[in-house]
Amino acid sequence: MFRTYKLILGRHGESILNSQNKFSGWIDTPLNKKGIFQSFFMGQKLLNNHLIPNIIFTSQLIRTIQTSNIIQHFLKKDIQTISSWNLNERHYGILQGKNRNEAIKEYGIENISAIRNDFYAMPYFFDNKYIYDTNHLINNENESIIGESSNMVAKRFLPYFYNEIKYHFMENNILMIISHKHVLKTLIKELEEKNDKEYKEIKIPHDVLFYYEFNEKFQLIKKKTL
Repeated sequence: MFRTYKLILGRHGESILNSQNKFSGWIDTPLNKKGIFQSFFMGQKLLNNHLIPNIIFTSQLIRTIQTSNIIQHFLKKDIQTISSWNLNERHYGILQGKNRNEAIKEYGIENISAIRNDFYAMPYFFDNKYIYDTNHLINNENESIIGESSNMVAKRFLPYFYNEIKYHFMENNILMIISHKHVLKTLIKELEEKNDKEYKEIKIPHDVLFYYEFNEKFQLIKKKTL
Protein backbone atom coordinates (compact mmCIF):
# COMPACT_ATOMS: atom_id res chain seq x y z
CA MET A 1 0.00 0.00 0.00
CA PHE A 2 1.33 3.41 -0.95
CA ARG A 3 2.15 5.82 1.83
CA THR A 4 0.63 9.28 1.77
CA TYR A 5 1.68 12.42 3.58
CA LYS A 6 -0.81 14.92 4.98
CA LEU A 7 -0.14 18.61 5.53
CA ILE A 8 -2.49 20.99 7.34
CA LEU A 9 -2.06 24.75 7.10
CA GLY A 10 -3.70 27.20 9.47
CA ARG A 11 -3.41 30.89 10.20
CA HIS A 12 -3.28 31.93 13.84
CA GLY A 13 -6.48 33.17 15.47
CA GLU A 14 -7.28 36.87 15.36
CA SER A 15 -4.84 38.99 17.35
CA ILE A 16 -5.33 42.24 19.23
CA LEU A 17 -3.64 44.24 16.44
CA ASN A 18 -5.73 42.42 13.79
CA SER A 19 -8.88 43.64 15.53
CA GLN A 20 -7.45 47.18 15.59
CA ASN A 21 -6.88 47.03 11.80
CA LYS A 22 -3.14 47.48 12.22
CA PHE A 23 -0.18 46.00 10.37
CA SER A 24 1.19 43.40 12.79
CA GLY A 25 4.25 42.02 11.05
CA TRP A 26 6.82 40.98 13.64
CA ILE A 27 5.12 42.81 16.53
CA ASP A 28 4.43 40.15 19.16
CA THR A 29 0.72 40.73 19.64
CA PRO A 30 -1.35 38.07 21.46
CA LEU A 31 -4.73 36.62 20.49
CA ASN A 32 -7.91 38.44 21.41
CA LYS A 33 -11.05 36.65 22.65
CA LYS A 34 -12.26 36.01 19.11
CA GLY A 35 -8.86 34.55 18.22
CA ILE A 36 -9.02 32.19 21.20
CA PHE A 37 -12.44 30.96 20.05
CA GLN A 38 -11.17 30.53 16.48
CA SER A 39 -8.29 28.40 17.78
CA PHE A 40 -10.70 26.08 19.60
CA PHE A 41 -12.74 25.91 16.39
CA MET A 42 -9.65 24.79 14.47
CA GLY A 43 -9.14 22.04 17.03
CA GLN A 44 -12.75 20.95 16.49
CA LYS A 45 -12.19 20.80 12.73
CA LEU A 46 -9.15 18.56 13.21
CA LEU A 47 -11.11 16.27 15.50
CA ASN A 48 -14.09 16.12 13.14
CA ASN A 49 -11.81 15.14 10.26
CA HIS A 50 -9.81 12.61 12.31
CA LEU A 51 -6.61 14.56 11.72
CA ILE A 52 -4.28 14.63 14.72
CA PRO A 53 -0.92 16.14 13.75
CA ASN A 54 2.29 14.37 14.72
CA ILE A 55 4.17 17.69 14.77
CA ILE A 56 3.04 21.33 14.74
CA PHE A 57 5.33 24.00 13.30
CA THR A 58 4.80 27.60 14.42
CA SER A 59 6.53 30.93 14.09
CA GLN A 60 8.27 32.46 17.10
CA LEU A 61 5.45 34.98 17.53
CA ILE A 62 3.06 34.47 20.44
CA ARG A 63 -0.13 34.47 18.37
CA THR A 64 0.86 31.27 16.55
CA ILE A 65 2.18 29.62 19.71
CA GLN A 66 -1.06 30.44 21.58
CA THR A 67 -3.11 29.02 18.70
CA SER A 68 -1.07 25.81 18.79
CA ASN A 69 -1.42 25.50 22.57
CA ILE A 70 -5.20 25.98 22.43
CA ILE A 71 -5.56 23.38 19.68
CA GLN A 72 -3.55 20.88 21.72
CA HIS A 73 -5.63 21.65 24.80
CA PHE A 74 -8.82 21.02 22.84
CA LEU A 75 -7.47 17.75 21.42
CA LYS A 76 -6.29 16.74 24.93
CA LYS A 77 -2.95 15.81 23.43
CA ASP A 78 0.61 17.07 23.78
CA ILE A 79 2.01 17.40 20.27
CA GLN A 80 5.64 18.02 19.46
CA THR A 81 5.99 21.69 18.52
CA ILE A 82 8.83 23.28 16.58
CA SER A 83 9.04 27.09 16.38
CA SER A 84 11.18 29.00 13.90
CA TRP A 85 11.58 32.63 12.92
CA ASN A 86 11.41 31.44 9.29
CA LEU A 87 7.66 31.09 9.83
CA ASN A 88 7.31 34.63 11.18
CA GLU A 89 4.92 36.93 9.39
CA ARG A 90 6.15 39.28 6.70
CA HIS A 91 8.05 42.19 8.23
CA TYR A 92 6.14 45.38 7.42
CA GLY A 93 8.97 47.82 8.08
CA ILE A 94 7.75 51.37 8.65
CA LEU A 95 4.12 50.23 8.41
CA GLN A 96 4.32 47.92 11.41
CA GLY A 97 1.88 48.94 14.12
CA LYS A 98 0.25 51.53 11.86
CA ASN A 99 -3.51 51.53 11.32
CA ARG A 100 -4.29 50.56 7.72
CA ASN A 101 -6.69 53.46 7.18
CA GLU A 102 -4.10 55.91 8.49
CA ALA A 103 -1.49 54.35 6.20
CA ILE A 104 -3.81 54.85 3.21
CA LYS A 105 -4.25 58.53 4.14
CA GLU A 106 -0.50 59.00 4.47
CA TYR A 107 0.78 56.97 1.51
CA GLY A 108 -2.24 56.55 -0.79
CA ILE A 109 -4.52 53.62 -1.45
CA GLU A 110 -2.65 52.48 -4.58
CA ASN A 111 0.63 52.24 -2.69
CA ILE A 112 -0.86 50.36 0.26
CA SER A 113 -2.90 48.06 -1.97
CA ALA A 114 0.20 47.17 -3.98
CA ILE A 115 2.27 46.56 -0.86
CA ARG A 116 -0.38 44.24 0.56
CA ASN A 117 -0.99 42.28 -2.65
CA ASP A 118 1.91 42.53 -5.11
CA PHE A 119 4.39 39.68 -4.70
CA TYR A 120 7.43 41.96 -5.17
CA ALA A 121 6.30 45.22 -3.53
CA MET A 122 8.15 46.29 -0.40
CA PRO A 123 6.79 48.42 2.48
CA TYR A 124 9.27 51.15 1.73
CA PHE A 125 8.83 54.38 -0.20
CA PHE A 126 10.97 56.45 -2.54
CA ASP A 127 9.59 59.69 -3.96
CA ASN A 128 6.18 58.79 -2.47
CA LYS A 129 6.10 55.48 -4.36
CA TYR A 130 6.54 51.94 -3.06
CA ILE A 131 9.57 50.08 -4.37
CA TYR A 132 10.10 46.57 -5.72
CA ASP A 133 12.65 44.24 -4.22
CA THR A 134 15.69 43.67 -6.39
CA ASN A 135 15.21 39.88 -6.44
CA HIS A 136 18.40 39.29 -4.49
CA LEU A 137 17.52 40.67 -1.06
CA ILE A 138 17.31 37.94 1.55
CA ASN A 139 16.09 38.84 4.99
CA ASN A 140 17.44 37.31 8.16
CA GLU A 141 16.45 37.16 11.78
CA ASN A 142 18.27 40.32 12.82
CA GLU A 143 18.09 42.61 9.78
CA SER A 144 14.57 43.70 8.98
CA ILE A 145 14.74 47.47 8.98
CA ILE A 146 13.15 48.21 5.60
CA GLY A 147 10.67 45.33 5.67
CA GLU A 148 9.95 42.51 3.26
CA SER A 149 8.14 41.82 0.04
CA SER A 150 6.24 38.54 -0.19
CA ASN A 151 9.02 37.37 -2.50
CA MET A 152 11.51 37.91 0.32
CA VAL A 153 9.24 35.96 2.68
CA ALA A 154 9.29 33.07 0.20
CA LYS A 155 13.09 33.20 0.00
CA ARG A 156 13.55 32.71 3.73
CA PHE A 157 10.60 30.36 4.31
CA LEU A 158 10.53 27.92 1.37
CA PRO A 159 14.09 26.61 1.92
CA TYR A 160 13.11 25.93 5.53
CA PHE A 161 9.98 24.13 4.33
CA TYR A 162 11.87 21.86 1.94
CA ASN A 163 14.96 21.30 4.11
CA GLU A 164 13.36 21.05 7.55
CA ILE A 165 9.58 20.63 7.53
CA LYS A 166 9.41 18.23 4.59
CA TYR A 167 12.19 16.16 6.19
CA HIS A 168 9.86 15.28 9.08
CA PHE A 169 7.50 13.47 6.71
CA MET A 170 10.06 10.65 6.76
CA GLU A 171 9.02 9.83 10.34
CA ASN A 172 5.47 11.19 10.44
CA ASN A 173 2.55 11.33 8.05
CA ILE A 174 0.53 14.29 9.42
CA LEU A 175 2.22 17.67 9.84
CA MET A 176 0.60 20.99 10.69
CA ILE A 177 1.88 24.50 10.11
CA ILE A 178 0.38 27.35 12.10
CA SER A 179 1.73 30.57 10.69
CA HIS A 180 0.70 33.90 9.20
CA LYS A 181 -1.09 35.17 6.11
CA HIS A 182 1.87 35.95 3.87
CA VAL A 183 3.90 32.88 4.84
CA LEU A 184 0.94 30.62 4.08
CA LYS A 185 0.17 32.46 0.84
CA THR A 186 3.73 31.88 -0.40
CA LEU A 187 3.48 28.18 0.47
CA ILE A 188 0.10 27.75 -1.22
CA LYS A 189 1.48 29.56 -4.27
CA GLU A 190 4.33 27.05 -4.32
CA LEU A 191 2.30 23.88 -3.68
CA GLU A 192 -0.45 24.76 -6.15
CA GLU A 193 1.96 26.25 -8.71
CA LYS A 194 0.13 29.56 -8.89
CA ASN A 195 1.54 32.54 -10.76
CA ASP A 196 2.09 36.02 -9.33
CA LYS A 197 -1.32 37.24 -10.46
CA GLU A 198 -3.10 34.26 -8.88
CA TYR A 199 -1.14 34.88 -5.68
CA LYS A 200 -3.10 38.10 -5.16
CA GLU A 201 -6.36 36.13 -5.05
CA ILE A 202 -5.31 33.72 -2.29
CA LYS A 203 -7.33 34.34 0.87
CA ILE A 204 -6.23 33.09 4.29
CA PRO A 205 -9.02 33.53 6.88
CA HIS A 206 -8.23 33.01 10.55
CA ASP A 207 -10.55 30.02 11.03
CA VAL A 208 -10.02 28.02 7.81
CA LEU A 209 -7.67 25.04 7.59
CA PHE A 210 -6.10 24.02 4.28
CA TYR A 211 -5.52 20.30 3.77
CA TYR A 212 -2.99 18.83 1.32
CA GLU A 213 -2.18 15.21 0.62
CA PHE A 214 0.93 14.00 -1.19
CA ASN A 215 2.11 10.67 -2.56
CA GLU A 216 5.50 9.08 -1.82
CA LYS A 217 7.14 11.29 -4.46
CA PHE A 218 5.68 14.33 -2.73
CA GLN A 219 3.35 15.01 -5.63
CA LEU A 220 0.10 16.74 -4.71
CA ILE A 221 -2.82 14.31 -5.03
CA LYS A 222 -5.56 16.00 -2.99
CA LYS A 223 -6.43 19.39 -1.55
CA LYS A 224 -9.42 20.84 0.25
CA THR A 225 -10.39 23.34 2.92
CA LEU A 226 -11.68 22.27 6.31
